[in-house]
Amino acid sequence: MNESKEKEWIGEIISCYRAGFPLIEAVSYEESRVENILSKTFEELGVPFYSFSPSLKLRKILEDIQKTDSPSIFLIKDLHLFWGRPYVTRAIRDLLPRIGQEHQCIILLLPFEFVPQELAREVVVINIPLPSARTIGGSVSSIYSDVTIPVSEKMLQEVGEALKGLTMDQATRVLRKILLLHGPKGLSAISQVLNEKKKLIRTGKVLIPIDSVAGMENLGGAGELKRWLWERERAFTSQAREFGLPEPKGLMLTGIQGCGKSLSARVIAGAWGMPLWRLELPLVMGQPYPEAALYEALKTMDAMAPAILWIDEIEKVFQMNIEGPSARVMGAFITWLSEKETPVFVVATANEAQSLPPELVRKGRFDEIFFFDIPDIHEREEILKIHLRLRTKEAAGIDIEPLLLKTELFVGSELEQIVISALYRAFSAGRALQQKDLIIATEETVPLYRTYEEKIKELKEWAKGRTRPASIERRKTDFFEKK
Repeated sequence: MNESKEKEWIGEIISCYRAGFPLIEAVSYEESRVENILSKTFEELGVPFYSFSPSLKLRKILEDIQKTDSPSIFLIKDLHLFWGRPYVTRAIRDLLPRIGQEHQCIILLLPFEFVPQELAREVVVINIPLPSARTIGGSVSSIYSDVTIPVSEKMLQEVGEALKGLTMDQATRVLRKILLLHGPKGLSAISQVLNEKKKLIRTGKVLIPIDSVAGMENLGGAGELKRWLWERERAFTSQAREFGLPEPKGLMLTGIQGCGKSLSARVIAGAWGMPLWRLELPLVMGQPYPEAALYEALKTMDAMAPAILWIDEIEKVFQMNIEGPSARVMGAFITWLSEKETPVFVVATANEAQSLPPELVRKGRFDEIFFFDIPDIHEREEILKIHLRLRTKEAAGIDIEPLLLKTELFVGSELEQIVISALYRAFSAGRALQQKDLIIATEETVPLYRTYEEKIKELKEWAKGRTRPASIERRKTDFFEKK
């Protein structure tokens, strides 16, 4: 988020005050930062600024506002805790006509958007973004002002970028901790800064940092998906904007379980060099205010952009005919996905996409919907070679061709387990891996297809005409190769 974008909310509040808006809801967890900025801003404008906390008696606060007869700004924190009391909304509504006449304004500072229906037509809501990389970088100078080692402009920029997505207080605590534990030179290790940031965001439980997988060669099959990704490898650059291209929004990956959807999310992050965060939708729904939890998570992702947001098994929460909080959370997510202006690429995975509501999977919501089918013989060979290469040095001497016909209905995760089981067998025997170990492991494995054949057939039938195959149609390429 650039500096001009960060300052927009200040100008918006000033404009609303000057235009005579009596009630503003400012949404932010950063009480001290927002209060300090507003206090300084209105002091420069010559407008008295008063701050109140409901830890004082609320009636006394409202009485003090009532007694003030000059242009003023009144900041009230956490008033949402009292919205359940009928006299509170009534008292605010009684104040508003007089507030407008006296050229005053009440600013409600809340951690999330919460507008009572009675005040919906009286209030303007302003969402305050998290601090920009430049703002965070500026705090580095003040914290390290007594350090003899100079902090370069490049280092300030790198540290600011690394700490995007944190509040100013969080970023300051990270910087002080690094200085305490590692000394002045610790700041140059960006990995340490990122690790501290991940710890803080993870404590919220809703966003989880996930390690990426470097190199598309570690994803077996999925040739069509890989081609799609390669074409968009530079899609987030300024050159792409100048060429007239929009930023990619995201992908829906669906299909049979164990065919590589989750691995694909990690591979995309590695190939594009972006941090990967997983949004835990079930945990969002378990929060006291699910919509607020989602809003804060998406706000954090916007601040950390460019980044990849992975939503695993999205159909577990977003389903057809949902009502109540789940429907509102889904509506908020769809709105964000359609209107987001930051380079956050969304990867949603679903094993049963047919249960998703049409408004989520319609054309244009995601850039593309890819279907992962049971791998063909070429893909099975590729997948087996990948897992053998990653796990044993003796892979080169193994002939896997006899395995290919025996694993006709196996998915990628089952092929991986065959290799692991074979390695356990060889390890327990105190020798190197042999072909017979792989054959025995194959014969002992019952593929998912055998257990859920009808369900898998239904899923494949649903995918026809609705999704794009993640794999290359090898029957066609084989035909032309033979020609």
